[in-house]
Amino acid sequence: LKLQFLYFIGAFFRHLPHKMKRAIVLLIKVIWCVGLSPVGDRSTSSEEGNAVAVLSGKGFVSGKSPFSIDVSNPPMLSGNSKDSLSFSETSDVVSANGFLFFADSDTIRTVSAGGAVQSTKSTSEVVMALSPSGSNKLFALLDECELVRYAIDGSGTLSQDGSLEVSDKASYDVTADGDKAYVACETSTHMVDFSSGPSKQWSITASDKARAVAVEPYPGPLYVGDTNAVQIYDLSSAGTPPKTASVGGFGEIQDILVTERMIFVADKSSPGFSVYEVTSITDTPRSIFSFSSGCSEGYGLEADSNYVYLTCKEKLHIFSLDDFRALKIATPVPPTPVPPTPAPPTPAPPTPAPPTPVPPTPIPPTPV
Repeated sequence: LKLQFLYFIGAFFRHLPHKMKRAIVLLIKVIWCVGLSPVGDRSTSSEEGNAVAVLSGKGFVSGKSPFSIDVSNPPMLSGNSKDSLSFSETSDVVSANGFLFFADSDTIRTVSAGGAVQSTKSTSEVVMALSPSGSNKLFALLDECELVRYAIDGSGTLSQDGSLEVSDKASYDVTADGDKAYVACETSTHMVDFSSGPSKQWSITASDKARAVAVEPYPGPLYVGDTNAVQIYDLSSAGTPPKTASVGGFGEIQDILVTERMIFVADKSSPGFSVYEVTSITDTPRSIFSFSSGCSEGYGLEADSNYVYLTCKEKLHIFSLDDFRALKIATPVPPTPVPPTPAPPTPAPPTPAPPTPVPPTPIPPTPV
């Protein structure tokens, strides 16, 4: 009977019009979305965590009182104890080359997975944001929009590898892709190329304040969190990139994260966390989730292959990336083109052999 019932349901669904099938699928996704919640969360005791990074099964949160916590089993996160780190008032943290790098005033601290400080690097100004790039590079955005690149050695020690004063405006965020760094400095977003000596290649004027940047691997696109909107720019052509789409309605964007053509937005206004799908860089991103009940003020975002990590005022949340993948519109995978089978070479006609010369027949002498 169960099999007959399932067969009946399948046959009924199969004969529905395409638009009705799509509506039913979207309804199921909406119901799933309403019920979506973090797979783990942890109170931060009123300490505003402004960024999070993950290394070796631990989450490291920067802010007024930086701490680490075991995130290897997120559903049990609320029961995990957090360990305070031996420094305070940090503005950013990233993971690179097996180390954590904390922006601590005018110092970058290299921290091991165990939470111990390995080395420090002093800077000329206060460090506002960090971004790893490639296998052994770290970009640091200093106050008043000065950009510095460092090389990371095997022990996590930093050595300067170029710098540039990008502008004289307030610094907010930096993200890097190889030798290229994208810098949000209040009134503009700039691209700086370090491939042959640091040089500013172009600038985009912000509609309000450029507070956060994210970029997908070459050829992009570039995403700019412009206080109350996320702008999308096409990086596939040379020169200043054109804006192709945007999504607005935010209060005060603090951070954005882009992975698998999804935009994650941490907003200081409620809802503090929103997720959008980018179906095309020329279309308005499609809203697939917002989380206001547990995060009225969002600050920092990070992701790995399984989870999205969100720091909110007073709490660290962890979401399953699979839950968001399930909310996306299924994009058909284009068929892999099959290269044409080369035609066999046409055999050349055999070269005719030259005729064998026939010796002349001797003429017998005529008798006299």
